[in-house]
Amino acid sequence: MLTDEGYGYLPITKVDPATLGTFSCGKPRLDDFLTAQALTLHEARLGFTNVAFHQHFEGPVGYFTLANDAIKLNNSEKFDLGVYEHIELAAFPAVKIGRLAVHQDL
Repeated sequence: MLTDEGYGYLPITKVDPATLGTFSCGKPRLDDFLTAQALTLHEARLGFTNVAFHQHFEGPVGYFTLANDAIKLNNSEKFDLGVYEHIELAAFPAVKIGRLAVHQDL
């Protein structure tokens, strides 16, 4: 479903592989990731790829891959966060942008 501005995105599992093959950001390694690796990583739940579309553009306008991550904290950082004595927190939860690409025409 598209927003009022004409944008929308779908998980890679819902996008026809032929449609993915029309995407080019101008960087072969990012183009190849989308067509050759992203679906496998998505299905293995190691990186979740979403493909973006716009109503006035034929094919994907871009894609992004997100993965769970963590930032290890040293004692000073734990103290700065105010969790040093109250919570045992070795790492701060985070989300990593694994891949991000926009169609070369945009």
